[in-house]
Order: sequence, then structure tokens, then C-alpha cells
Amino acid sequence: MSLPHALCIRPGKGRPLFLIHSIAGELTWVRHMAKYLETGHALYAFAAPGLNAEAPFFYRLEAMAAAYLRDLRQVQPRGPYLLGGYSMGGVLAFEIARQLQAAGEPVAQLILMDAFAPRAELGQQICHWSRNGLLLQVITNQLALQWQARQLLPPEALPRLPFNAQSGHGARHLLEHCRVPHQEQALAAYLRRCQILMRVHAQLLADYRPTPLAPGPRVVLLRNTLGLIGQPSALALPQLPEPERNPAHAWEALLPAPPTTLPMAGEHFMLGGEAPMAELCRILAPELEPDG
Repeated sequence: MSLPHALCIRPGKGRPLFLIHSIAGELTWVRHMAKYLETGHALYAFAAPGLNAEAPFFYRLEAMAAAYLRDLRQVQPRGPYLLGGYSMGGVLAFEIARQLQAAGEPVAQLILMDAFAPRAELGQQICHWSRNGLLLQVITNQLALQWQARQLLPPEALPRLPFNAQSGHGARHLLEHCRVPHQEQALAAYLRRCQILMRVHAQLLADYRPTPLAPGPRVVLLRNTLGLIGQPSALALPQLPEPERNPAHAWEALLPAPPTTLPMAGEHFMLGGEAPMAELCRILAPELEPDG
């Protein structure tokens, strides 16, 4: 089955679990889940268009969710559905659940992996981070840790640069401080796509104004206890005032009942790593709806 956006990460005979990308659009964390989630669920994931190949962006979060929903129903025509997502992916999973409910289809479970409820002030903060280089520093230093860099990119390196120069600077830092399995041009192009994609996605979040979910799904919120950015940050991110670095998840106004909240010791931008995902799977597995 050829689908525009959905990928089968792990086959299975039971009911699938559909997982949605973070603001960066990538799916490495889902492959970690496939390794450590010891259930029989098939795992499908949605990759953001425009990251690994040229493709048109979505300019409304509702339209992105509707496109993903069309793929989802090709895999599983009728509910009940199991939906989840990391960060922005949790917001997309929420919107897909809303659209399924509007179509009369039941949603059994919604899994929010350190996802924050959409609201104007948080959306504008994320838009600012997408422009001033903080989100690009996240991606650059995630790669630096993966490639065992001698030095992380410091927080003051990118904000002083024009937007168009930030990705090239990040690529040069990686090439200087670690063994990179890519040529400079390919690495800079990848970081540039990440940078643009995150800016587009940040605006989608800032513009999204949902109505509440109807009763039905059991909602699980996996909440990192160190906030968006730790003190100090494992990714060398800037130290920010408490309300900016550790906002409330604030889903109560959009859900019919409070979510089951499962705390995890960590910071938001490190959740996609292999060790944090292994811990997440250990915590999530007993709460996950059966695959039958």
C-alpha cells in the first residue's frame, strides 16, 4: 500500500498505533519506540513533507491533520483508533481525533508525549524560537551528541546571524567538532530544510484554535519534569525565565476529563533519544489500550 505520508514502522496483527512527528518532522524516535514498546501493536508514523525531499508545506494545521487522516483510514478504515504524537505531534493527534469524532468514528486512546495544548502565547514563543535559532540549535546539538562532538553549539552562536546564515553555521560547527557521515553541502541542506520546516510548523501551532474534544478517548499525557529546557540543558540551550522554559501543558480546557498524567524525568527536546524513549515505552506499555 503506497501512502503519501504514513509509513509502516513495525507490522503487527493487532490494532495499529498511529504516531505523529514533532515540530522537526523526523521519526527517529518512532524507530526507538518500535524497538522498546513490547506490545503487539503495529506502528505507523507520519513524516512531515518537505524534510527529506522537496514537497509542498501545509499552511493550516487542520489541513495537515486531514491529509494524515486520509492515510490513516487507508490503513484502518473504521475505529476505534489509537493515536499519539510527540510535542507538535500530540497537537496533530488531537486534531485528527477531533476530525474522526466529527465523522462519527470512535477514538479509543490519545497519547500526548510531552505535548503542550495550543494557545496563542506559547505559539508566538515557539515562532520566535524558530526565527532566532533556538530550534535549529536543538537539531544541531542533537546531531552533535549523536556524533560524539567535542563541543556543543553554544546558545549565543545563532541569534546574531541572519536567518539564512544559521543553518550553514550549524553545519560548519558539526564538521569542525565531530566526525560527520555527510558532506558539508548535504549537511547544510538538511539543516536548512529542518530550519524552514520548523518555522512553518511553528506558525501552524501559533494559528491553531481548536474546539474541545468530545467524550470518548482515554487521554494519556507523558510529561517531562524538567520542562522544555532543563537547568542546565543537556543541549546547551539558553537559560530562560521559568514561564518560558517550563510552561504548563494546559490541556484541561480542551479535554472532556483530565488526562492520566505519567511523569518522566527529563527535558522536552531530549525525549526523542533512545534511552528516554526506552523509559517512555516502559511507562506507557501498561497504560496502552490492547492491540486486539
